[in-house]
Amino acid sequence: MFVYHRALVPRVWESRVHLNPLVNQTLQMAVWEFVRYLSVVAKLPIDKSDVVDIFIHGSITNYYWDKFSDVDVCIVADLSRLRATMPGDEGTILRALKWAWMRMFNISIFGRGVDIKLVDCRDVCNPLHKDCMYGSHYSLLRDVWIVTPVRIPDNQLRQIRVAAYRRYRVIMRQCRYILRHNKPYDFIDSYLDSLQRIRKASMYTRISQPITPMTMAFKMARNTRIFRKLRRRARELRSGCFKLD
Repeated sequence: MFVYHRALVPRVWESRVHLNPLVNQTLQMAVWEFVRYLSVVAKLPIDKSDVVDIFIHGSITNYYWDKFSDVDVCIVADLSRLRATMPGDEGTILRALKWAWMRMFNISIFGRGVDIKLVDCRDVCNPLHKDCMYGSHYSLLRDVWIVTPVRIPDNQLRQIRVAAYRRYRVIMRQCRYILRHNKPYDFIDSYLDSLQRIRKASMYTRISQPITPMTMAFKMARNTRIFRKLRRRARELRSGCFKLD
């Protein structure tokens, strides 16, 4: 279903101007615990003083949110010491440690999952400026909008909706075809990767308000859980050689 609201997520936002203080506090507590884990448990050369900003972004900061929308948190930090210690490997190590840390907790905001990522301040534009690749986003540290979401006019939205449903039906037909004809796991992986690349390319054409027919068609298809079925099928096929029933 094509979803585009007239207001931001209730309970998460006090108004169009301010985030719910309890939400802000909870997210910051989770972020600082993650930074502590990296510093104290994983023994990485990073601490609180390296953090430049923390902001939330994605559908939770825009009008295209739905019941499946997670809270995407981005920690922008100076990772120069980390890069000097393990040049070229810091991204892989940080992702692995993030998933290991998140398995220890069940972090949620009013039933919504929370995803945290750590990026180097030199790899993205300065979040203190408004020229940023994250579209609308809100600083938790300063409790202000960095880039404020602007709602799309209804007449333009109708055109996007019609085109999005057309693309959605194409995606669903392709997914059902893959499931029905038992395509191999490498075919499934390639299809999902290709779909994700097309979606991101479409999103970056309108990063300030990433509502395009392709991004919304992808979102509608994802909400049917059919991508999860494809990933499960690929995992079962990939694991077939290592199972005894």
